[in-house]
Amino acid sequence: KKGYGTKWLENCERNEEIAMEDPAVIKKCKKHERKLKNKCEYTQCAEEEVVEEEEEEDWMNVTLSVKIDYDLEAHPLQIKTDSAVGSNDQLRVLLYTAADSYIGYIGVLFSSTPQYLISSCTSSSILFPETLPEEQDKVWTITKTDTAWKVECNGVEVLNYVFSESTVTSCVPQLSRDVELIAFYKSDTASDGYRPQPGSKVTVKARNSDLSLSE
Repeated sequence: KKGYGTKWLENCERNEEIAMEDPAVIKKCKKHERKLKNKCEYTQCAEEEVVEEEEEEDWMNVTLSVKIDYDLEAHPLQIKTDSAVGSNDQLRVLLYTAADSYIGYIGVLFSSTPQYLISSCTSSSILFPETLPEEQDKVWTITKTDTAWKVECNGVEVLNYVFSESTVTSCVPQLSRDVELIAFYKSDTASDGYRPQPGSKVTVKARNSDLSLSE
């Protein structure tokens, strides 16, 4: 794919008029809603396509009810979804310690107005404090410390939940524990892929077989 993108640029340099009239080039660049006015704008579009295609290869498939070795405090987790608002699809990630002790879960419900749920901290689903981006294709970046959750959607921070502000007494002792294992719950209908946040140097490994999952 990278070579293909390079070929576009070489063709453009050899004969700008031919490259700019190439239907394949135009189709690719229209995806970014660009009007091909000059060589400079075309080149920028082609380079962005190469980066996008390379990033797509980083996503791992979601397998439900399988535990995955993942240090969440060290490496923010990204999850992609394409669920429509009002579909009632749900994203749900279960959390465990290194000793395989259940901590809780974080979830997103795609109701008519999307909501989040943090077990041991919220007694029910709650509306996000910030408006979610309108795009149906979403990338969720989930960051956890020993004091808070931070959730971004398409690069926009939509939740910064401090455990000590919860009225549920179990929130701080449960969620302050280090997460070393995660799993996508069997009722998760929204998660299409996952990966460490780009830039994280970590190898993600799923366990060989399904394990019993607490909730």
